[in-house]
Amino acid sequence: MLVRRPAPGKPPLREPYCLTGVLHQFTQLAPVREGGYDKRISQSMIASYSGLSREVINKTMRDMEQRGLLRRDAHAVHVMHTFAQPA
Repeated sequence: MLVRRPAPGKPPLREPYCLTGVLHQFTQLAPVREGGYDKRISQSMIASYSGLSREVINKTMRDMEQRGLLRRDAHAVHVMHTFAQPA
């Protein structure tokens, strides 16, 4: 899996913005029900795919869950469709 890095001279994307795009991609690549992705995709995988640290992914996903933008169940992580629109 390739690690996404910002182009030289460009600032990296802010965590929630970058993570939102990645989570939306996973809902398309590994869908489980509408708006969700397979729970077996680890935070480490998401970190590698996004170029962010696992710690940042964990903190951001917890924040998103508390704000009602993300929910988890036994099989999937669900991203609210209005929040997970690609940029």
